[in-house]
Amino acid sequence: MRIEDAKIILDYAADIPKKLRAIAEEQAEIEAELSCLRGIEYSGMPHGSGHSDSTADLAEKAEERGYTERLHDLEIQKTILQGDSRVIWAQIWTLNDVYRRIIKGLWMKGHSFEEVANEIDYSVSHTKRKKVEALVRMAEALEWMPMAEEIRARAYNARK
Repeated sequence: MRIEDAKIILDYAADIPKKLRAIAEEQAEIEAELSCLRGIEYSGMPHGSGHSDSTADLAEKAEERGYTERLHDLEIQKTILQGDSRVIWAQIWTLNDVYRRIIKGLWMKGHSFEEVANEIDYSVSHTKRKKVEALVRMAEALEWMPMAEEIRARAYNARK
């Protein structure tokens, strides 16, 4: 892969935790809405609002509002993101310690060159040179990554 591809994939990997949090928040909102469909008793205990409120009725209401399909879509997105993260991190872990720390610092943690240089005990200029080397090695590692083209495509699409 090209160095530009490696940068885009690293940006994508760095955004995955934020995307997973957004998915979890949306799932929680839908679950809260589904809880409201069940009704609340004055004691605060959940219950149906009458004899006609069955599990089947609740499922039908959820289906009408698109909650079932949306929850399913969110679960698929979550699974894909978690899988992509594992595969990308596996490639990062194949790099030597300095390259790995540079990539983790600059992309995953969003640190500055100064912070990363201090962490690895190099000068800032030397860290910048090592960043280029780290990207070259990362691009090479990504060549061997399972589902490389699919992940690359998702990374490019995530930028839009």
